[in-house]
Amino acid sequence: MDDDLKEVLEAIREENAAAHAETRRRLETLDAKFETAQAENAEAHLKTRQHAELIAESYQHKLDLVVERVVSNGEKIERLEAKVDQVTANHESRITRLEISASLHGQL
Repeated sequence: MDDDLKEVLEAIREENAAAHAETRRRLETLDAKFETAQAENAEAHLKTRQHAELIAESYQHKLDLVVERVVSNGEKIERLEAKVDQVTANHESRITRLEISASLHGQL
């Protein structure tokens, strides 16, 4: 081969080697950025999960309070119904006695 051709081939090899080195450097940079992004994503995911768990606990506590209040109100309503039933029964009994008494005395 002649010297000019050898010089051109050598220049091409050097350019190719430089381009290869630049490509490798860029890929390594991208790989490092990707790893950093993965770590940041994992940390953000953990924080989000913790925040969601706190919110869930808060809502569970609030729901428990509502359930407790509903049960309490249900018990109060049952007691009130029992009192109303007792009063109604007492009134019916009184009315019945009055009706009997009135009929015995000829007032009906």
